[in-house]
Amino acid sequence: MEQVETFIKNKINGEKIMRTYMVIPTYWCGENGEWKEGDAVFDHPTPLNEEGTLPRALKSLNILKNKEFTLIIIGVATNPRYEVQMRSKLQKMLKSVHIPVDTILFTNTDLEKIKKKISPHNEFDEILQLKDYTSVRNMCLFVPFVLDAEIAILIDDDEVFEDPLFVDKAKEFIGRKFYGNTIDGVAGYYLNEDNEYYDKVNMEPWMTYWDRFGEKREAFDKI
Repeated sequence: MEQVETFIKNKINGEKIMRTYMVIPTYWCGENGEWKEGDAVFDHPTPLNEEGTLPRALKSLNILKNKEFTLIIIGVATNPRYEVQMRSKLQKMLKSVHIPVDTILFTNTDLEKIKKKISPHNEFDEILQLKDYTSVRNMCLFVPFVLDAEIAILIDDDEVFEDPLFVDKAKEFIGRKFYGNTIDGVAGYYLNEDNEYYDKVNMEPWMTYWDRFGEKREAFDKI
């Protein structure tokens, strides 16, 4: 497991680095699901006294035929007070699981170091953070960008790979032309046990104001 600073140093020194990165954000909260006022809100952060789904996702990487990529694990804590414990847990986890590719662990500790170098006057504080889904998704692109990536593949930590050709399929159309336009990104859905792409969710009161599952259905229906 290599850290971000080492990777950047090698890049500056001219060492060849793979240009494809797979990024997996993983979310962690206090033990037993502890949540306090002011903590970030995510769908299903893993309590620090549990292993969660990340090890399963990491083990499934071994099925992939194309392993020409570097893996980035972005650790996100619901509160800064969990940062040290989360980082230590992830470091141990990444060492205990056989991962067939070079792996970088990136947490808020690394982000703060980078911000001091590129933003000494804190002008990017609102953009470069790990506090909500929007900023985390941005960081999933920012970190590969800093490492000079050509392609970034974003995966959730509760997914598993079953198709050995997944990486090749994910990269297949990137950079090609479609009606004169360059394809810069590809998105897709996953199928449930009924071979459908609809989410099976129980309706909650907040969905009246933020029907994100309904919006997903409409978008995929149009596609």
